[in-house]
Amino acid sequence: MNKSLILRKKLYRFCFLLFSFIMFTYIFYFIINGERGIISFYKITKKHSILTEKINFLVIENTYLENNISRLSPNNLDLDYLDEQLRLKTGKTNTNEIVIKLSN
Repeated sequence: MNKSLILRKKLYRFCFLLFSFIMFTYIFYFIINGERGIISFYKITKKHSILTEKINFLVIENTYLENNISRLSPNNLDLDYLDEQLRLKTGKTNTNEIVIKLSN
């Protein structure tokens, strides 16, 4: 065989291996660190769990506020709750009540 033919085959083989290595490295990098890679997946999963907890907290707070609003609506007025809110907001008491303040 001709030495130039052997050299050409080695060169083609080297180029093929180099191209294969570069493609493998490129694909591996984007599997790990790409926009839809493994690291992004875990970041998005963590963000999803944080936002789910925040939504659950807001749902509980919303239910509490809806309950308070319904207790003060004119059609369904809770007089005890109204009296409690009045005392909390203004600090007033009836004339026949004694106030006991506990200090921490």
